Amino acid sequence: SIADNTEHTMSSWANFRTGVARTKQKVLEKVGSADTTTNPEFDAERIRILELFKTLKTINKDVNTYIEKSKEYCIVSNDIARDVASQYETTDPMHATTQQHIDMALNIDRERQAMNENLRQFVSGPLQEYLSQFRDLKLRMKELDVRRLDMDRYHREYIKDRKLAVEGKYKVTKEAYESLLAELMHDIPALYADRALFFEPIVAAMAKSHATFYANSARNVSSVVPMVAHINESGATNHPRTITAVENSAMARGPRASLASTSGPSSTTTTTT
Repeated sequence: SIADNTEHTMSSWANFRTGVARTKQKVLEKVGSADTTTNPEFDAERIRILELFKTLKTINKDVNTYIEKSKEYCIVSNDIARDVASQYETTDPMHATTQQHIDMALNIDRERQAMNENLRQFVSGPLQEYLSQFRDLKLRMKELDVRRLDMDRYHREYIKDRKLAVEGKYKVTKEAYESLLAELMHDIPALYADRALFFEPIVAAMAKSHATFYANSARNVSSVVPMVAHINESGATNHPRTITAVENSAMARGPRASLASTSGPSSTTTTTT
């Protein structure tokens, strides 16, 4: 309706004028032409809580990365076990061992799924919810900055003109600023102090989840180890080449002999860890 459109236009114009006034106040403060309310105690609390917020976001990100990477590890482990098993006929003595190896990898993956479910439920989930308090505080601190700006600009205008209407706006904005400041000066230290208590069950959940995973994984691994106890695990490092040696290969003779090469290991071996 016309009335609604008029009201919307007036509201937009008022917001525009307020934005201009705030920008002017910021410029005046920046060049030193307007007084700025400062609160070193609050500034210190703000810095401290935002640093904690940053650290907790990193922890939550790392937990989620761990969950995802452990899944990738198990997928690769299962693939390796299946691909190695495919090299043996069912009549080969190693067939049963490789099948047991596949079962071991699958069982470890099941243990991984149980561990990750616990980490999601008791670590990542609570962390995400806990972080919402920091996001709320960040929004309130941003609002405090706006209220401080309004309070200071009305104070500047009142000192300049001594108008009662401006004095009223100054008192209202000052009260709004001080009430939110008081709330933040209570909430920020309280939340900062709460971090140790919050992390107690987080530490317990991580420790117990990992302990269960590794203990059960060790039991699964132990089912395969006796089946390969008689095999020298370093045997593949000096396993002899099966094909004709490079110097004896027909590829090393004839008109294209100079192009002969080997794809075998170089004389220098690099070990990565």
